[in-house]
Amino acid sequence: MQIRPTSLTLNQLFGSSNEQYVIPSYQRRYSWGERQINELLEDIELLEGADTHLLGNIVCLTRAHQAGVNSLELVDGQQRLTTIAILLHCILERLKRDDRADLAAEANRLINAREPNGDAHPKILLDSIDRKDFERLQSGAEDSANPALTAAFWILREWVDGYSPEEFSVFFYKLQNQALIIRLDVSEAKDAFKLFETINNRGLRLSATDIIKNFLLGNAARFDADALEKARECWTRLLRHLDGVNTEMFFRNYLTARLTRRVTRAHVVPEFKSLFMGEVLEAGKLPERSFYVDAPSEIEDVD
Repeated sequence: MQIRPTSLTLNQLFGSSNEQYVIPSYQRRYSWGERQINELLEDIELLEGADTHLLGNIVCLTRAHQAGVNSLELVDGQQRLTTIAILLHCILERLKRDDRADLAAEANRLINAREPNGDAHPKILLDSIDRKDFERLQSGAEDSANPALTAAFWILREWVDGYSPEEFSVFFYKLQNQALIIRLDVSEAKDAFKLFETINNRGLRLSATDIIKNFLLGNAARFDADALEKARECWTRLLRHLDGVNTEMFFRNYLTARLTRRVTRAHVVPEFKSLFMGEVLEAGKLPERSFYVDAPSEIEDVD
């Protein structure tokens, strides 16, 4: 696995005019709450002097760059980058109201990538189930199908509007130059999904849904590009069908129905992996198949 880690300020992260971070359709809805948003804002606001603050990691599936806008698939970090995209949009709104053309041009540079012919594209593109809601909220709509996304726009607009002009300029400078992101570039899809799970096995635990998604896409990527694309499409359709449903409960009920025995929450992931390895024909080609198929079951029988 070849990983290229780079520590970047937001100015540097969004500095290239021909790079676009795409949040793919298989990613779940935006779900950050007020606590996570306020923590991000306060960490930046409280920076002193030349101090810097690490906002976190993102994992990008990259390809060889070419002329025009190059898409980087965001495998991990979509919640953070979506929040930053909303924040930059709110900053641009404020700068336009304040008639700060100089700073508005800087914000525009961070927000938009450009084709050689001058056509603009968002540097953070939501190609996910939230896309239409995000665009509506950007245009001034007051609600959407995703309450968390709606709340994020309200919280960030209120935060930005609460600054005096001097305080606002200082905050925008800190955001651009003192907030850091570690960008991990991976060129192979199978390695990107493996890296995602490795990183997220530390600290807060991933949801069962995230682990299952990563397991399916990562294994599909080990076959070929067509298998990966088909897996992405199937996962996207599943997310749309389950929109508004507790996906962890769905997978637990699915496994209980398939196996006719009670599945505890702690065993949803290992039992899904065992079912996949035992019943998916292509899984027979995977070297670790015997580990899952031969492992003893830890599921309790239904009374």
